[in-house]
Amino acid sequence: MRKAGAGAIAILCAAVAAGAWAQDDHGGGVIGPGERAARVFERTYPHAGQALRVGERLVFSVRYGPLRAGTATMSVAGIDTVGPDSCYHIVTTAESNDFFSTFFYVRDQVESFISTKDLRPRRFAKHLLEGEYRCDQVTVFDQRNNLAIYGNGKVVEMLPGTHDVLSAFYDVRCRKLEVGDEIYLECHADRKNYPLKTRVLRRETVEVPAGKFDCLVVEPMLRTPGLFKNEGSVTIWLTDDERKVPVKMSSNLPVGAISVLLTEMTTPQAGGAS
Repeated sequence: MRKAGAGAIAILCAAVAAGAWAQDDHGGGVIGPGERAARVFERTYPHAGQALRVGERLVFSVRYGPLRAGTATMSVAGIDTVGPDSCYHIVTTAESNDFFSTFFYVRDQVESFISTKDLRPRRFAKHLLEGEYRCDQVTVFDQRNNLAIYGNGKVVEMLPGTHDVLSAFYDVRCRKLEVGDEIYLECHADRKNYPLKTRVLRRETVEVPAGKFDCLVVEPMLRTPGLFKNEGSVTIWLTDDERKVPVKMSSNLPVGAISVLLTEMTTPQAGGAS
């Protein structure tokens, strides 16, 4: 999701690792790599303080075609430490309701620990129970060595600045977006690396159970020709402000249409780690 994306972050990290120093952007004095990294962060993610708030909790209703299928949540649960890094702890859940559970039972929880310094993941965990399918998987994102390390010992090389699916979503939320923008990110999931492009399509006003919102409509797409055409498409409505709250999500898949609508939200005052 690359106006100043993963490539710029990778170059910056290489300079920091080499102990590089540079002149002040305004021509005055010498600044260290830490201050330069902070300046890059502020330029790339000007809305991080509004979009990433500890205590934010979003609740959604989920529909599968015409059926009410269950509920989903997305929360910024707190600030945790992973290795040497301070991280936002992001938690999402999905749960089928009683009726839908009679033929397809869902209890999912997905977590990402996203560095407060660069919004890249340090740890990712998913615990999925979907019908007869089970998955319990933990991945450590070693951003210093560009490795994804799985709980079973499997190690996969990844590109510098790689995201997981949740950190990529928050990366987009923290940016300043305009219609026509295209954001490019490198992602990793299930032992595979894949490039992701997100397009900002248009502005649109939508009404959901939580209220009426002016939104930016965005579309994430895998940058592999034909892949998303085969697997379906996803459209997301984000509030057209500094918070970029997702209020509606729609997915058209070969197995049917899924819609997700915001029903309630808890949004604390801006603040937290920077």
